[in-house]
Amino acid sequence: MKRHAKLVLILSIVVLIIAVPLSVLIISHSQQKKNSETVTYAAPLTLAAAPIYVADAKGFWHDAGINVKVSYFSSGAKALDALLANDADVMSVSETPPLRAYLNGAKINIISTMTEHREAKLTVRTNEISKPQDMVRKKIGTVPGTNSDYYMYRWLVANNIKTSQVTIIPFNNPSAMVQALVQGNIDAMFAWEPYNYDVTNEITALAKSYPTPAQLYSGRTTVVMNSSYLNSHLGAAKGIIEGLIKAVDYINSNPNGAKKIVMARTGMSIKSLDALWNEYDYKVELDNGLHAILNNETSWIKSSGGDGTNMGPSKIVNATVLLGINSNRVGSDFKH
Repeated sequence: MKRHAKLVLILSIVVLIIAVPLSVLIISHSQQKKNSETVTYAAPLTLAAAPIYVADAKGFWHDAGINVKVSYFSSGAKALDALLANDADVMSVSETPPLRAYLNGAKINIISTMTEHREAKLTVRTNEISKPQDMVRKKIGTVPGTNSDYYMYRWLVANNIKTSQVTIIPFNNPSAMVQALVQGNIDAMFAWEPYNYDVTNEITALAKSYPTPAQLYSGRTTVVMNSSYLNSHLGAAKGIIEGLIKAVDYINSNPNGAKKIVMARTGMSIKSLDALWNEYDYKVELDNGLHAILNNETSWIKSSGGDGTNMGPSKIVNATVLLGINSNRVGSDFKH
């Protein structure tokens, strides 16, 4: 019996010696398989996209089980073009461009937002404009189809100024609009950061940027996917959102560390970051405020003849992923 017990003990030890490395190998292979798919993220270079930079730099997406390759673009509109051309799997931009694309038939979904911001602003040459009514008969620069373009129309209505009373000059490139204002070729511009800051920093004595009243506009930086990709890659979408949640937690608990990451990615100075930082509220959610914004912007887009469908604006939002992570992050307007 003693010999039999000894033999059983030896066999048990041998099995353990074999089984432990094998189990480690299986777990390692499983994790490798989980991280094998690469998701391409098209991101704009703007302070509003800070959670993307942080998630990428800190490895939060790898921790969530996915490989993410981030491609950077000079504007959210160009990042959206990459998504619509299937050159990216996910992208981020303020809500206006994807809503416009959706109303024109693009099959895309907003799966979350990650920033509430007030970066769409009015910047003026102070030698031409000191009060709202001074805008009459002046030249105003805008980038059509953007959230700052939407804010321009909201601002004009709020100040009882008709579009026929001003000269609206469209720009495809916000940098060109900045130079036009600096050189005095336009009198005012509606743009997003850091372009407003760039103007006031370059011609400090001749330019002023006005804070955006929350009752007129408070934008949302969205996370957008093509509907077909989302439906077939729910796991990847979940990993994207989980990584962004970690990034936002890091930003809110370690703003100085986050600023260093944003500086390295965008080239913005610490002076400009400190001046603008409090205009951004980083949080991963689908709040009822977004629902109201989408409705208001849809009315604006339709009134200007900018859509070709009768789709309801809230249908662009797909809350499935965020509901599965934490339903408290989803407003009641998106839960039905």
